[in-house]
Amino acid sequence: GGLLQQTLGVHQSKGEQMADWSQRPLPERLRGYAAGDVAHLLRLYDLQRESLEQQGRLGWLEAECRELVEPGRYERDPDQAWQRVAGGKRMEPKEGGVLVALAAERERLAAEEDLIPHFLMPDETLVAMAKYAPRSRRELETDRRFQHRAVHRHAERWLDAIVRGLRAPLPRQPGRPPPGPELEAVAQLAALLVADIAADRKSTRLNSSHVALS
Repeated sequence: GGLLQQTLGVHQSKGEQMADWSQRPLPERLRGYAAGDVAHLLRLYDLQRESLEQQGRLGWLEAECRELVEPGRYERDPDQAWQRVAGGKRMEPKEGGVLVALAAERERLAAEEDLIPHFLMPDETLVAMAKYAPRSRRELETDRRFQHRAVHRHAERWLDAIVRGLRAPLPRQPGRPPPGPELEAVAQLAALLVADIAADRKSTRLNSSHVALS
């Protein structure tokens, strides 16, 4: 959205990002939103490619894209899915063990239903189940913290995962050691240099875009 605004002066609303895209047929508003996401891409591509060629950086982009199309990059290990859950690394060992099992189960269920894991069930519900570890279907169905259709639809699988997680607490994650004064000073200087370079590049890019549009 920001790039379209800067280069083409086009404002693209992002209000439907979290909509339910699994519904069929898609409502008109979602079809229009999806079309708007791609309507300006060819024009934007031409401008971006020209800018990269002028700066001698097209090779950088091509190298990055080669990495992005490697299939191995997108393999997902269910047992590591908990690391992508917001707040997952700040839990107590017993809660963390339950989260590991629940996140792995969500990953498997999402693959079976061809859904993004977060769309199957949001992180907030997953974390709540890990913290309170309900042990019966009644607890799942009556506690307002777990009121989500995927919780009820797969209740037995969540409950089985909770039992597995309680048997395997997650060791407390080591904290990052505090930086020394020398590293702190270097980091501050590096941040200033990066900000200065970024501002200069942004100014150059905007000037090039204005010339191209004119």
